[in-house]
Formats: sequence, C-alpha cells, structure tokens
Amino acid sequence: MPEQQPRRVGCSGSRGFTLIELLVVLVVLTLGTLTVLPSMKDFTARNRLVSVQTDFMSALNLARSEAVRRGVPVLFLAASGGVTGNRYANGWRLVPDLNGNGSVDAGESELRTAVALPSDLKLDGDATLVYAASGFLAPASSHNYTLCPASGSNRGLQITVTPSGLADVVVITSCS
Repeated sequence: MPEQQPRRVGCSGSRGFTLIELLVVLVVLTLGTLTVLPSMKDFTARNRLVSVQTDFMSALNLARSEAVRRGVPVLFLAASGGVTGNRYANGWRLVPDLNGNGSVDAGESELRTAVALPSDLKLDGDATLVYAASGFLAPASSHNYTLCPASGSNRGLQITVTPSGLADVVVITSCS
C-alpha cells in the first residue's frame, strides 16, 4: 500500500503578505518617521551645542593648567576674523605669554587652535582671557560667554569663568 502524505488543515497554497498588509505597514512606518524627525533635528542641534561647549571648556581648562605647569601667563584668544555677536566664529587660540605683556609676540607659539564653529552656532564673549601662572585670571574678574544657535532659538548656554579660573555652565532661556 502506498504511503499517504499527511494533509495540512487550514493552510492555503499562497504564502506572504497581501498588498493591504504591506500598505498598512508602510503607512505606520511613514507616520512614525514623520513624528520622530523634528525631535531628531532638535536632538542633533542640542548635541552640536553641547559638543562646542565641551571643546570650549576643555580649552579653558588646558589654558589654566598650562599656565600653572609652565609658570607663565597663557592667553585665551578669539581667532581672528570673528564678528560682533559671534566673536569666536573662527575658533580660539591658546598662546603662552612668555614675556607677560598680554599680547602675542614673535616666538610665542600656539598651544592649541580650535577650528571654526559650525555655521548654525554663535559664541560671543571677551576677546582675550589671561590665565596667570597661578591659574587665576589676570586681572581678577569674571568673564561671560554665550553659546547659542544662530537661528534665534531661545535656549543656549552661558559659560562663566570666575576670577579663580574655573568655568561653569548654565542653561539660558534668552539668546538675544
């Protein structure tokens, strides 16, 4: 007697998805993507802001530690070409002030140079900051820097360098 194949119950010959099921999945994915895109844009803009703030504070800390390590003042300068309201658009420079005159002279090489900021950010504040050999600011006064989106968003960061040379960051709600 020949062997019989077991019969499948409830299974038709076609397999896969119907066109309706595929369209429903595509609509759900499209709606999900459209919902996420605006918040992704905000996330990347905020990430760029924090990245520049981290680089800026790292450079401030390096200038302070190099002043103490070398025993000479270190200048923290806006790179040339910045404009009013965005003085640090072209980055910043750290230069040891070997003769202590408060300006960059021949023979005083840069410790670090930062590249230009992303075009969608602006950073403004005092053009020159001097860390004395003690690590304190000379003259002893606070300096404020504002880092904001160039688009006119109201949320930004304010970086304050205290007379002791330490920097602090606070979120600001007005970038005017």
